[in-house]
Amino acid sequence: MAKKLTKRKKKSARCGKHKGLFSRTEQYKRMENLPKSQQLKKFLINNLEKCAIQGRDGGERLEFPDFELFPFDYLEYAEAELANLEESDNKKINCVSHIKRAIECELDSFLYALGLSKFIKPDNFPVKTEWIEGMGIFTPRSLRKLNTIRNEVEHEYSIPKIQNIELYFELASAFIHTLEGFLIIANDNQGVWWQSRESKKNFDEIFFAMNYETKNSVLTFEIEKNTSLIFEPSNKDEFLFGMRAYFLLSRFASDLVDDSYVIRNISK
Repeated sequence: MAKKLTKRKKKSARCGKHKGLFSRTEQYKRMENLPKSQQLKKFLINNLEKCAIQGRDGGERLEFPDFELFPFDYLEYAEAELANLEESDNKKINCVSHIKRAIECELDSFLYALGLSKFIKPDNFPVKTEWIEGMGIFTPRSLRKLNTIRNEVEHEYSIPKIQNIELYFELASAFIHTLEGFLIIANDNQGVWWQSRESKKNFDEIFFAMNYETKNSVLTFEIEKNTSLIFEPSNKDEFLFGMRAYFLLSRFASDLVDDSYVIRNISK
């Protein structure tokens, strides 16, 4: 990705006669003192509808933890128990245990693949879900529903009800499939760049790019020829905002959402 951006910048320098967005240096000078999240938000609100994807770079394949079992293995075990829950309380408890492990295995795999597991204590489930929520992958309402049913069937010293176990399984399955989908998005969109819809031949007009380095956990947005916004986990709130923008823009680049959807959700 870095080589591609360098080539594009050199070409941009040869197009100096055209005065596009990047000649408006005053606009960016006024934004310099804003938090990076606000700079990115303002740029997208003002320019996203004018942009068309120019290219993408999958980068290196995501790396995953060396687990012997995977989330879908645990879901299979749970589903096998679901068919016979009425036979014994033991089957109910086993089913809940499998579902719990499926969720935790998926969370750990997701954070590891994005290079984020080293920033979160391995046994801190609430903090892990905070990061997922902050990235915009799940709504607070969905996570509350999952946590409520999880607490009912896991943390009370009682035999869980069959209907609660079934609901827990459905919520867990949806949770795992969603995170798997976002991992596919991340794998295919480690680097993406855009330019103006109006002048696809001009590399100096409304060009911006994003790049996520999973090994270093560094997310970079180039919103102006000499302006790079770098988001790192050391500033959790800013980083999570950047990741939310990253996933929204990755979906936008794949035509899964339009620019108005990105702007609505980036402004929340």
